[in-house]
Amino acid sequence: MATTFTLSGAFWFASFNVLWATLAIYVSDEPFNYNAQQAGLFGVIALAGVIGAKSSGKWVNKLGSKTLIMIALALAAIGFAITGLFNGSLASLIVGIILIDFAIFSAQVANQVRVFSIDPSAQSRINGIYMLGYYIGGAVGSMVGVKAFALYQWPGVVVVSIIFILLSAVFNSLAKK
Repeated sequence: MATTFTLSGAFWFASFNVLWATLAIYVSDEPFNYNAQQAGLFGVIALAGVIGAKSSGKWVNKLGSKTLIMIALALAAIGFAITGLFNGSLASLIVGIILIDFAIFSAQVANQVRVFSIDPSAQSRINGIYMLGYYIGGAVGSMVGVKAFALYQWPGVVVVSIIFILLSAVFNSLAKK
């Protein structure tokens, strides 16, 4: 059970890091030509994740973790698709990042509810293992994302991100909760 939770989280965090590891590179070139400070302002847009984390607490109680995570993964995939379909559009990039961040933070809260419910007397140990897997996924996403961008530019980033989201959905569907 904990393995499916961890792998699901690792794959969506991989997709998240594909985005953030490549975004500054993407916007520093045509058609954006942003400098480092301008690229850094995309972090402000990422505050949508805070709203996602806050609102997902009530939704996980209503929908359950598994369902909320599937909804969040769908939103993340839509966010990535928007940035890919409208490649080069600042508006689509902003909308996509808002959806992605909101979704990933929502999924993280829902998944931690599951992780903490495994064994209440071992929450720290279980969460430690879960977060290790989660951050390994993030590191893999960063590495794969930069390689995808180098080979295929932004369309490669979008495809790799959606593949990671789909893998996350597979593992989430295998979870019992």
